[in-house]
Parts: sequence; structure tokens; C-alpha cells
Amino acid sequence: MDDLGGEIAHLFAQFAVALRSTGVVPGPVLDVAKWLQDLALTAALFGLGAAVDLPRLVRTGART
Repeated sequence: MDDLGGEIAHLFAQFAVALRSTGVVPGPVLDVAKWLQDLALTAALFGLGAAVDLPRLVRTGART
């Protein structure tokens, strides 16, 4: 139980696959869920990029 977050994510993924494979969730709902997933990923990547300190990165220079 050291990595509870990883266990919850794994359980959630299994639950999502089970719901999708049973056909309980209609297609349009899955389309909206996919769109929301893409939006969340975009927001997360933007947040990571916004946290980059560009002046410090430039001062560090390129790897050789």
C-alpha cells in the first residue's frame, strides 16, 4: 500500500475498460469523455510548460 495513487489509477483504468466493453455507456458519452481527457492532458502539459524558467534554461546552455 505504498503507492496508493498508482493502485487507484490502475483500478480506475480497469473500471473504465470494463464499462466500455460492456456497452453500458453510450457512444456519445464516450466521445465527450475522450474530449475531456484530451482537454485535461492539454491543460496538464501547458502547466508543465508554463513552469519552465526560460531565462535559467538559456543560461544553462545546450548539452555537449
